[in-house]
Amino acid sequence: MLLFSFFRHLLDCIMATDDFKNALKVEKKLTQEQLFGQVTTGILQGFLDLDEKLRKIPEVANGEDKSGTTAVCALITEQYVIFSNCGDSRGVLSRGKVKYVNDDAVSEVSQR
Repeated sequence: MLLFSFFRHLLDCIMATDDFKNALKVEKKLTQEQLFGQVTTGILQGFLDLDEKLRKIPEVANGEDKSGTTAVCALITEQYVIFSNCGDSRGVLSRGKVKYVNDDAVSEVSQR
């Protein structure tokens, strides 16, 4: 139940953040560092917003559910592939061979 709720609403929570929406609208006008900063802030806020919603579920609020979360996000824009992860997950980019692997709990930006 909780896992389904998490995945179903995560993208909505991330896309609802102003930093994320604004960064994608003006991607070509931003430096890589500016884009990375705004997207990272938006993704982090999206995870935190969803976490707040999940804490209101009775099984979580009363301590009955003690599950954790791990997730990998990949955003593909016109110029970049941006990986982000929560927990001990890793993302792998491959086109016949491994091109990129991100570290645990570290967001990265890769130019296409």
